[in-house]
Amino acid sequence: ENPEAELQEWIVRGRPTEQALLLAGMQSGLNKKELEKQYPVLDRITFESDYKFAATFHHKDENQNMLYGIGAPEEIIARSVDFDIDSKKEKLGTTEADKLIAKLETLTQKGLRVLACAHKDYDSRIKYQNLIELVRELSLVGFIALKDPLRQDAKESIAITKKAGIRTVIVTGDHKLTAKAIAEEIGLDVRNENIIEGRDLEIINDDELREKAKYISIYARVSPRHKLRIVDALQANGEVVAMLGDGVNDAPALKSADIGVAVGSGTDVAKEVADLVLLDDNFKTVVKAVEQGRLIFGNVRKVFVYLVADDFSELFLFLGSMAMGFPLPLLPAQILWINLVEDGFPGIALTTEQETKGVMDEKPRNPKEPILNKPLKLWMTAIFFIAGL
Repeated sequence: ENPEAELQEWIVRGRPTEQALLLAGMQSGLNKKELEKQYPVLDRITFESDYKFAATFHHKDENQNMLYGIGAPEEIIARSVDFDIDSKKEKLGTTEADKLIAKLETLTQKGLRVLACAHKDYDSRIKYQNLIELVRELSLVGFIALKDPLRQDAKESIAITKKAGIRTVIVTGDHKLTAKAIAEEIGLDVRNENIIEGRDLEIINDDELREKAKYISIYARVSPRHKLRIVDALQANGEVVAMLGDGVNDAPALKSADIGVAVGSGTDVAKEVADLVLLDDNFKTVVKAVEQGRLIFGNVRKVFVYLVADDFSELFLFLGSMAMGFPLPLLPAQILWINLVEDGFPGIALTTEQETKGVMDEKPRNPKEPILNKPLKLWMTAIFFIAGL
């Protein structure tokens, strides 16, 4: 937004990955505006989960145009035929590709998000219908590794949710080893058998996915349609699903989930279909919201039990008096006074209770469980007789 300002004062908008690339390029002495002035953009493809890369087509000179691609390393390597090493081309054979994949795995095991870059020159007169057609037989340039640091409170938040009986599942377009490293960093117990990739989801049916959803903790390299299937599978197992997302592609899954949660920096489409919007983009806020929800439900239950039990005691007094032939024990004015003093003020106090100790140690209650469950009914019966007597 303000390229004329000092680097540390820049305001950069867009996806976090693209922000990081822009800043890294600028710090390396590349000026985006000058480059696009020198090599105007003729066409572009934005990154999509379905094809896992982005590309731009630039005018080079009267005879040539240039295509630049960036995206998931497996996808870019599969679309490349040679290396570009200091402007010299070297054949990219199966052995070299295997070495690159091994290097990719080394980087992703450290929790880094890895992108591959490639390019190709074309005759300026080339015809095509969709730019995707030209993203083939590329010259691979190299990898860019990005570290997306975790918030300091992320590990603590995950530990609280685990204690509260909430299972955290990672659904990502990243490489499975990147997701696994991050999961371990935040304290999730993840093994290889708890990870599944998008390509595996393609070959299993909904019943198989439903079984696997009971123990899978990481879904990697997924596309938008996979997210919707995952939500449906969890719900089919009787789970209450809260889905967090930020993009247009997340909208169907956000809408299908029991609680759709969009981040404040996400797209308008995601925020529109979500039930909640996190203005601070912080998972800890979700944990606090769960805690507050439990407190509110607990307070509603306390007020309900208190008022009903208290009124039952008065009823016991009336029934007992009538049964023994005594006159009415309370006048209407006295009943009103009791309701005002004995019900009103304690009721208000109970609604504002904020005692959080132990609230997040309880397991989630069944959504179908009524406010007045069996233990409370027994408790109220005891109050009815003791207070009545």
